[in-house]
Amino acid sequence: PTINPYFSEKDMESLQKTEKAAEAGDVKKQFFTGLIYAGYSELAVPKDCAKAVYWLERSAASGGGGYVLLAEMAMDGHCMPPDVEQAKAWYTKAASDGNTYAQEMLAQIEKPNKAMQVYFETLKEAWSGDTAAMRHLGLQLAHYKGRIFDGATGWEIELLQHRWRGFQWFCRAADAGDTEAMHIMMESYKAGFGPCVW
Repeated sequence: PTINPYFSEKDMESLQKTEKAAEAGDVKKQFFTGLIYAGYSELAVPKDCAKAVYWLERSAASGGGGYVLLAEMAMDGHCMPPDVEQAKAWYTKAASDGNTYAQEMLAQIEKPNKAMQVYFETLKEAWSGDTAAMRHLGLQLAHYKGRIFDGATGWEIELLQHRWRGFQWFCRAADAGDTEAMHIMMESYKAGFGPCVW
């Protein structure tokens, strides 16, 4: 995996402040601490998968949106081995809390429409090391638009992390030698995306 070569003391201070609020029980801060440690933010801090999962699970247990992001990470094999069944379990927990996005994803996993069938096929090919599939998956995620409404807490999460997830698939493809993904990454860096943290 590509290691984040960037480090910002200011960003680290911001993370520490967020984590302190998370430790005090702020559910949103627990979610965002997990998000940051997973590498799904613009903060230039080291990725820490164990802390990402810990904070997302704490957020989820307190009624936050952590289960959805954990499910997305399981789908991508980000910070954990790829596992559709584990993703399904986390989507189920989020759905039982009233999360409509999780309910939609569960329905798609159980009975996928054509677009989701293509997504799942591409995901399996990407897991197996197919760089073209990684690149296509990056494009699919980068262009996803929507918001997650968390019924338990009443707050919305804009699905910006899908763009970050897409970028990380480009990183994987580029690291494996895919020249088209390298070009996409170059353009993405110019647009302010990066770094690779998968």
